[in-house]
Amino acid sequence: MGTPGASSSAKLVRRATLEEGYGMRLAIHPDGHRWAAANHGAVTLYRDLERTAQTEAPFATDRIRFSDDGHRLLAAPYAYDLGHGRWEDLPLVDSQKLAAGLTKRPRGAFGVVNAAWSGDGRELLVYAEYRPPRGKETGAAWQGPTQRLLLLDGKTRAIRAVLREGHEGWGHSMALAVGRRVIAASGEQLDLWDRATHAHLGTLDRLAGVTRDLALSDDDRWLAIVTSDHRAALWDVEGRRAVAQWVAHDDDALATALAPAKRLVATGGNDGMVKLWSFSGQLLAVEPLGRPVEGLAFGAADRLIAAHSGPGERLVVFDVALDKSGP
Repeated sequence: MGTPGASSSAKLVRRATLEEGYGMRLAIHPDGHRWAAANHGAVTLYRDLERTAQTEAPFATDRIRFSDDGHRLLAAPYAYDLGHGRWEDLPLVDSQKLAAGLTKRPRGAFGVVNAAWSGDGRELLVYAEYRPPRGKETGAAWQGPTQRLLLLDGKTRAIRAVLREGHEGWGHSMALAVGRRVIAASGEQLDLWDRATHAHLGTLDRLAGVTRDLALSDDDRWLAIVTSDHRAALWDVEGRRAVAQWVAHDDDALATALAPAKRLVATGGNDGMVKLWSFSGQLLAVEPLGRPVEGLAFGAADRLIAAHSGPGERLVVFDVALDKSGP
């Protein structure tokens, strides 16, 4: 499978800066024009450049995405019904559910660290860590696994599969994604599972740094990652190989997004830069935002949305102008 071509250059043209908006996690609706930003327990909805709604989530959100049918905003671990304008009444993802299947009952509690929905809304991937009783040293009262990677039923929250568990020190920066056929989880290494059978498909590489973010294409073909050692990489999921790996930022790389039809990878870093790359790792465009860039998403009409943190959190919308002379 060859590496797709790309334009030899591009421009990121600032279309708008939304100072009233905020959010470090971003998602694009299937129609390409509606989008959402989430920051902890708050979610803001937009249509193109206009804010349409804002709501408080029942739980701190992690990765967000719109459902494939466009009817729900899946803000892990809960879901927002767009038609009725309300959060769905779903069971808690509590310690009892996260500890289900263990032979011994822990004295402390398991808590959600990261989570990600499948696009159909049927399954929720959860990375959970054990928290010992207050006043106890970590692990002193519990000899079982302190970390669990679980695939839950989206409605009942029952465990469908235990993909991984142990004491391996995966770290709080575990990045998760659930595709149509593939599940990806990356901390200090990048693992893939078959979503239907739950079979482990392999560990793609031992990463030099911890993964800060990952993006899986809609067809499960491409996986982009960015890491704490300033690097970015693009993986051919089916071929289980790295198409390209490169140093992307002068500090931690924090966010990434894919536009497979345009053969583009966007990255954002702690250095305050938004960068646009070809699938081969060629730098196409750079725009400074002055604050750490913690969220990226591609929208309709070659549009890129970036979120940066720090005082006066903002969302910056770029138009992507490609040089059509590339191969």
